[in-house]
Amino acid sequence: MGFWEEYANEMRRMWQHPANDQRPAVEKLLRPLGGRFGHVLDIGCGDAYYLPLLQCQRYSAVEPNPMLLAEATARASGLGVHTQGFRTFSEALRSSAVGSADLVLLVHVLLYLPVDEARKVLRALQNRPLVVVHPWPQRSVTIAFERLIGEPRWRSILVEKRRLLGRPTSRLLARTHFRVPVDTSHESLAFLVSQGSLLHGSESRILAAAASYVHNNIGEWRRGDVYELPQWQLLETYSLQVTD
Repeated sequence: MGFWEEYANEMRRMWQHPANDQRPAVEKLLRPLGGRFGHVLDIGCGDAYYLPLLQCQRYSAVEPNPMLLAEATARASGLGVHTQGFRTFSEALRSSAVGSADLVLLVHVLLYLPVDEARKVLRALQNRPLVVVHPWPQRSVTIAFERLIGEPRWRSILVEKRRLLGRPTSRLLARTHFRVPVDTSHESLAFLVSQGSLLHGSESRILAAAASYVHNNIGEWRRGDVYELPQWQLLETYSLQVTD
């Protein structure tokens, strides 16, 4: 199985589990935006989970995973939304997608970009209506793992985000988790906690470290019939005030 296929399968396993509380937290933030924006640019769109809430007429989807991008464009087509799909932000930047977007989503993507790419994205999107969601460093299993292996990319990216975007217009801390069934294999859990690092490092080294990390922590994660891995989220908006 290739990396992108495994990534898509593991994200579905977690995201579609009934106990998952990450997706509802993001949906709560996005729901008041439905119908207010004609053209949404969704960077790291996955399979366009949130598109039905947005009620937009045009959707520009950026997703490096070809499997998820195909699912996203199919979902948009089924909703009757005019859609463009891009594998990279650079492709979107060369089109009209960035300049004409009324709202930009950066949901669970910013901290997984290389620092130079994150800087390019944020510079291009300054002073635009943005929704930015990322793990809270103090309670994030993926950031804890990144600290363990000595690859704290997130620090540089958060500094650059604050420098370029300034203060958010709204901020919500959601105490969410990765929740998966207890029959999830240790290999799947290792992939889940290390998926951000796998985009940038040696797969065999990172997965070996992740397997050890899972072994050392799995007892603390069990809650009844699920494993509950802490992944608290900061949900922020920029140049846009969202009210419930």
